[in-house]
Amino acid sequence: FDFIGNPLHFINGVAAGIRELVRQPYKRGIIGIPLGFLFFLCSVFGSIFDLLARISNSLCKGLERMQRLLYKRLGVKSGGKYSALFALSKAPTSFVEGLSRGCVLAL
Repeated sequence: FDFIGNPLHFINGVAAGIRELVRQPYKRGIIGIPLGFLFFLCSVFGSIFDLLARISNSLCKGLERMQRLLYKRLGVKSGGKYSALFALSKAPTSFVEGLSRGCVLAL
């Protein structure tokens, strides 16, 4: 379920935050109120960021698969010293080469 961000993990994180929001004031009294609120915020935001990271990771994996398929159909060599990333990391030798790389990246 990583393409939707593992909702069960998200719900468990929010539930842990709510549990700490109630438990800390009960255990520590008046001092536990801000501590419980802090634990609640950390747990909820941690769960949200984990959810977003899982979604973006699955999207990037899908894009990577599509890129490999496109490279295979176009006959572009990928991997090793001929990879597209390695080719783009070198500085262009002329104005025309730089312009052509920019046009390719715009597509």
